[in-house]
Amino acid sequence: MAETEHAVERAEDGVDGDLPAWVPGAFDLAGELAANPRLRQEDLDELATWARKQHALPAMQEGDFVKFLHSCEYDVLAAQQCINYYYRTRSTTPSVFCDRDVRLPSVRAQLNVLDFVVVPRLAPDGCRIIINGLTDPDPRNYVFEDHQKLLLMMMDAMVAAEPTLPGVYIIYDLDMGLISHFWKFGFWLQRKLFAYFQGGLPLLLKSCILLHTPSYINTVMKVLRNFTDRKRLDETKMFEGDDFAELHKLLPRECLPSDYGGTLPSRKELHEMTWRRLDSLRDSFAEEEEALKKK
Repeated sequence: MAETEHAVERAEDGVDGDLPAWVPGAFDLAGELAANPRLRQEDLDELATWARKQHALPAMQEGDFVKFLHSCEYDVLAAQQCINYYYRTRSTTPSVFCDRDVRLPSVRAQLNVLDFVVVPRLAPDGCRIIINGLTDPDPRNYVFEDHQKLLLMMMDAMVAAEPTLPGVYIIYDLDMGLISHFWKFGFWLQRKLFAYFQGGLPLLLKSCILLHTPSYINTVMKVLRNFTDRKRLDETKMFEGDDFAELHKLLPRECLPSDYGGTLPSRKELHEMTWRRLDSLRDSFAEEEEALKKK
């Protein structure tokens, strides 16, 4: 989709690659309707009529419905259920969905503990790649709630600009991860967020990839089976060590930062690019939060 003639304007900075500009309202709905036979105006109209009758929902723009339809395989009823789950989770999980401002000290602190990257080069199958990894090995500096807050801010910004992506690869680099990081997750919140990822996040997950998997990974996976889709866990791809030859069979070097034998800039440079983009959306995140508070 990103290479079609109706794609939104690209950012000029070279490190941004093929990422569209993260600007509210920039998604070309008319172009997508013309190019995507599965996206129908009558389905958008039906969702808009339904949403206006739902007192728990904030005001939604026509383009907002595209990501829900696409992630639900263009099933209107499934999209309605996804929208309800999406907003219900956000209104009842303030530790993750409130104060979404990268300049707040608590949020900024996690930007110094982890890298958050949206890779500026689509995979050959048209999917986008997200990378998340620790840069500070001290578990005392890691805060699970703020980690998830930033991760979901990044996903929200990405899917708003590219709502009909065929899928997303999520890479977690566990190189500096200790089992004490895992015990800081908070199991109630972890369970709630896993349910949100499965039922409310308007995004098609192509694959979850774990790099530098530690010796305790089997223990972690056994615990996670209590919270999430076992089939999805079984499909998780895991790679050990610093030999990325097997990873390159899944994702070519042209789609990866130099840290993983790729041809793109370093993970740190791409993290700074992603942070800059999130910072530009501060007003948009604040407006969304205010709209939810009024409901």
